[in-house]
Amino acid sequence: FVKDLCAKENIPTAAYARHTSKADALADLPRFGLPVVIKADGLAAGKGVLVTDDLAEARNTVDDYLSGRAFGDAGQTLVIEEGLVGPEVSVFAVCDGRRGVLLSPAQDFKRIGDDDTGPNTGGMGAFSPYLAEGDLAAGELERIVADDFIAPTLAALRGRGIDFRGVLYA
Repeated sequence: FVKDLCAKENIPTAAYARHTSKADALADLPRFGLPVVIKADGLAAGKGVLVTDDLAEARNTVDDYLSGRAFGDAGQTLVIEEGLVGPEVSVFAVCDGRRGVLLSPAQDFKRIGDDDTGPNTGGMGAFSPYLAEGDLAAGELERIVADDFIAPTLAALRGRGIDFRGVLYA
């Protein structure tokens, strides 16, 4: 839902496609390049995501998900997503329908091995505040998330008659 909302409203998100057909998914896979992300579109106990630099592994995962072998009905629809490289940071915003107040960002670690290697897990840990890297000045990540994701997402939801009150996770 949110990926479709972001695409329609021009809210930044990784490129993606949803598939229910193995043939269509396999034909579409190369356009995403590597790394590529394969996600089960249903509940998979935190295990339904593969991030890989290996096209053969991605193809096998598409087959496992859509055949029902990996997650049963939870894998009958999958999302192929462009892999984004860099630190993973989660930002939560408590929303009242019009505004979002950001909580302190947390840097996430999902891969099982050192130096961000190995399979994705449901989460190996996180810490907050995150350690800013690169050219982001203090507070710049929060401003970007608030202005480019949270505010336009709330506006798009209101435009659809949805008075969202709760937590958005970016």
